Amino acid sequence: KDAGALFPHTRVDFKEHTESTATPRYSLRILQDILMRHHAEVVAKATKEYKQNFKEAVLLFKTWLRQRGMTSRTFGAFNGFTATMLLLHLIQQHELPREASAYQMLVKAFATIASSKWDTAPLVMKQTITGIGANPPAPEALAKAFLVTFVGPSGFCNLLGHMTMGQYDDLRFEAARAVQLLKSDDTNAFSSLFLQQVNPARQIARQ
Repeated sequence: KDAGALFPHTRVDFKEHTESTATPRYSLRILQDILMRHHAEVVAKATKEYKQNFKEAVLLFKTWLRQRGMTSRTFGAFNGFTATMLLLHLIQQHELPREASAYQMLVKAFATIASSKWDTAPLVMKQTITGIGANPPAPEALAKAFLVTFVGPSGFCNLLGHMTMGQYDDLRFEAARAVQLLKSDDTNAFSSLFLQQVNPARQIARQ
């Protein structure tokens, strides 16, 4: 299977949807199916290599997402898998030491999301998945086809290709709030972040 054949070479107007050929999002769904096994192997390897602290960080990250309804494709695909990929990326880029605590991993991950500009500057993982086609496209070229871009370890797949700008804004807002709580002396911080359900769409208007 040649993943390069699915690369969206032309930008699609998401407002008009007038492109007669397959849209980037359609091609992305096919890529996700092709890469499912490869992605699962990446997660399994990271979980085995980075051990307990990494596992705890992933579990808490997933809980944080679930309490905010961000666990399915209905929320732009920022789910437990994407969260795991983000933590792995931060370790690979030496932005987090392997021996970091789960708390340190979460603070760094939330801070990264809160300050991110993945709508204009794509996040790119180290390419560790090979043998699926031609050389992957330049991240900037891939980003032209989507609203928000996080290039996975294959170099072809945008892990946030289904995300809207509204969802991205909600994600950054919640991440910034998480950083504030984790760094505060608030005794209810853990409960607020991991035990209470929050609907980002119903947040009070942002200042």
